[in-house]
Amino acid sequence: MHARGRLVRLDEVLNDILAAHAYPPIVERTLAEALVMTALLGATLKNAEGQLTLQAQTENGAISMLVCDYKDGALRGYAQFDPLRLAELPPDATLFGLFGKGYLAITFDRDLPVGEGGGRYQGIVPLEGESLCAAATAYFAQSEQIPTLIRVAVEHVEGRCLAGGFLIQHLPEGEEGRERLHVRIDHPEWEHVSVLASTLSADELADPKLPLEEIVWRLF
Repeated sequence: MHARGRLVRLDEVLNDILAAHAYPPIVERTLAEALVMTALLGATLKNAEGQLTLQAQTENGAISMLVCDYKDGALRGYAQFDPLRLAELPPDATLFGLFGKGYLAITFDRDLPVGEGGGRYQGIVPLEGESLCAAATAYFAQSEQIPTLIRVAVEHVEGRCLAGGFLIQHLPEGEEGRERLHVRIDHPEWEHVSVLASTLSADELADPKLPLEEIVWRLF
């Protein structure tokens, strides 16, 4: 089964980052989603000194900029928003409602020699879809050409923000260096894995009482 996955759940570090600024609920939720995605993508870096940066930016949105980065297991994140525009939006505003016409940039800084897969690489895709996860999925389809499934859940429990997420990716036959499986006519193994992963609910992802190891065992 040529696939790899990452699971993450954020609690204390997430609330420390969010507490640094008085974010409105919808901005807080969007930043929390971005932080989970950043942790998932950052965990794929092979070198501890590498860095992953996720940035969503627009010129005409209620959220004008959102940036998160991951390095050596540490997370940072910040969102800049227009309070007046934000006040005009419904509580369940869409991605387009929040950002307008913008882009998502994902930058990998691999602290390795270029000949060993190092160097800086950036992919940019439009901020389209229902969520930041959808935009990130489009990034992997267009820039990396790797079938990818990303899910994030954000919940508020007793005044605290809890978030969890998973990343599942189809790989070449081996971790790297071989044919991209998406170029084949079909790849039933990936369809099987993605269907199993899709059964994971938002409640399970964000439930602090459910160990991540048990989630993996239930799914696979």
